[in-house]
Amino acid sequence: MKRMGMALFVLCLLLTITWGWDGPLLAATAEKPVQLKIATLDVGSAWYIYGATFAELINKELPSGSRVDVLPYSGSIGNPKLVTKGDADMGLVMGIVGKWAHEGKHVFDTRYPNLRALIGGIDQYYYAIITREDLNMNSLKEIKEKKLAVKIVTQPKGTLNAVMSYMVLEAYGISKEDLIKFGGTITHTSTDVIASEIRDGRANLWFMPATAGHPSIASVAVTTKVRFLPYEPEIIQKLSDEYGFSPAVLPGRTFQGQDKDVLMIGYKTCLFGSVNMPDNVAYAVVKALCEGEQKMKAVHKGMQVFSPAKAWDPKITGLPLHPGAEKYYKEKGYIK
Repeated sequence: MKRMGMALFVLCLLLTITWGWDGPLLAATAEKPVQLKIATLDVGSAWYIYGATFAELINKELPSGSRVDVLPYSGSIGNPKLVTKGDADMGLVMGIVGKWAHEGKHVFDTRYPNLRALIGGIDQYYYAIITREDLNMNSLKEIKEKKLAVKIVTQPKGTLNAVMSYMVLEAYGISKEDLIKFGGTITHTSTDVIASEIRDGRANLWFMPATAGHPSIASVAVTTKVRFLPYEPEIIQKLSDEYGFSPAVLPGRTFQGQDKDVLMIGYKTCLFGSVNMPDNVAYAVVKALCEGEQKMKAVHKGMQVFSPAKAWDPKITGLPLHPGAEKYYKEKGYIK
């Protein structure tokens, strides 16, 4: 009996040492390479650049031989679906859209209850209405007032940008039928094609989620005279009441030729996973990014506002926090 008791004791001790704080998941991760996929947005977008940076940082926290792939799709609306299906392990989403997905609201016809936040407040996004200077427009309301034949470009159907373009037009009382009736168009295409269309004058109005230093917007602003249209306060109130968007001011001189502050609506990017992500993997991801804060900020100006101390807040992420992420934030003292 004593020998059996000693054997059981030794076995338990070995299991404790091997399994670590989260049982067999840690052992599996410690011994075997991990393969992860991050769902972002199309090549040329800020999110794709974020994803490449995250992959580099995260891979350093994983076992030798691990790999983190960046998927160039499919944005805020598609990414929750990809992660839920298991086609991606993590994804980028606007915090407000993560909340819609979790609750099954607006663009989501079903709930996605298994989504879990990893880090939030990665950046500050502004939903920009950008026009070519030669369109000579000062407000979106002029489309209907003057029956203007505008040529609108926005990102592919199924992206948040595409959906938001119609939300904003609707807030101004403008329908797709109105655009066509006035001789205008609205085209959904990739970010790099959009930039080319605006530069060449084949399009003259651009709906675009913008961060400070957004590469596509910055490159267009250097070569083409553009305007950033402000939102009227009553329009911001409509969008806030209906969808939960917040007022946000794009600071003057964020882009070339944009000398004054511009009142817009805004939201923040969140990295999320699901309840199926092992706790220790979530911990490693969060540790890598929070401790890689300076690298993130050096890579893209949009991430200058990122603060690990606030990255856990569900008011920012829109989603419940993953237990593995929660452990890291508590260890650092960010969650009391």
